[in-house]
Amino acid sequence: MTTSIDFTLSPAARATLRRQLLSQGVKTSGLTDAELNDAAKPQQPQQPQQPQQPQQPQPQPANDVATAITAAITAAMAANTPVLDEEAIVRLIQKHASVEQTVTHDFTVNNPANGTTASIKGAHPAMQLLITMLDVEENVFMVGPAGTGKTTMAMQAARALGLDFHFTGAVMDKFELLGFVDAKGTYHRTPLREAVEHGGVFLWDELDSSLAGPLVAFNALLDNGICTFPDGKTFTIDRTKTKFVAAGNTIGKGATVQFIGRNPLDGATLDRFYQLDVQQDKGIEQAMARSAWAAAGGDETEQGIAREWCKIVQDFRQLLADRNILAMVTSRATRKGVKLLARGIPVEEVKKIELHKHLSADQLKQLGLET
Repeated sequence: MTTSIDFTLSPAARATLRRQLLSQGVKTSGLTDAELNDAAKPQQPQQPQQPQQPQQPQPQPANDVATAITAAITAAMAANTPVLDEEAIVRLIQKHASVEQTVTHDFTVNNPANGTTASIKGAHPAMQLLITMLDVEENVFMVGPAGTGKTTMAMQAARALGLDFHFTGAVMDKFELLGFVDAKGTYHRTPLREAVEHGGVFLWDELDSSLAGPLVAFNALLDNGICTFPDGKTFTIDRTKTKFVAAGNTIGKGATVQFIGRNPLDGATLDRFYQLDVQQDKGIEQAMARSAWAAAGGDETEQGIAREWCKIVQDFRQLLADRNILAMVTSRATRKGVKLLARGIPVEEVKKIELHKHLSADQLKQLGLET
């Protein structure tokens, strides 16, 4: 309210203003003449408030999930008897789920021995170190959980080095390693014989499940660089073209809770190998899921289901580790579960088949999964 210092009303004018203001419900007690005059002035009509214009929605990035789900709901409601297929909605979410960035390891290996170059795509991150170890003519013992791709790594290393690949599993007797001569005098060859005589990468898988006798014979071969076979032939091993790799689930100290059938390895055996740790790799597991989906005849447009299942397996594996629950959930669960999903088996059923199969009743209860 604006006032004037010199403003003075006559008694009659003052009385008139007071009556006018009081009739309007304005209290005049204590007001100066200037304040009475200001209060009696006609008020400027208040401009009506302009209605606020609704904000135009900003264009949002296309959301395939929301669009697809909205279309599914609209179609269901348009039907005479609306039925919302919840499993279809779940599949839509899985199909369009955002892809978690995974790192793949691609590299090129030059082989000076024969001048060849090999490219390896989607290899395990430990692959380069494996090839380096073999290239300096040393033996390698790959150690890691089941299903981490140790055999695949040995095969890829052979291809990268331009060598043949030879394989044997757990060995119970040295004739499985060296071969034997039968009653007719015929010598029966073995993968080790092929590698020693003709070159190649020789993989002894399940080394920690093998017995001591064959290992003693193998140690002598590695130490001396020569090997005599039952047919009487002796070979000097050319380490530029013959490479030795072993694989196991334990570090050679004997059985563990998860791998109760493993044997302790002699210190002399372990000392002859580099030890290479091979753990699960998310990028390789995702690639495995995609391949399994295609192999099982899964719809190419719904590969998101395979991707999502792989993440479910990885998250469940981490949950077990966080809860200190010793149960195996390997990448085989990813591969085998995807095959069932591709054939239309519900995801909850696949979880019971592949993720819960190694869990006891108490462990299921601990995880809130008791049935």
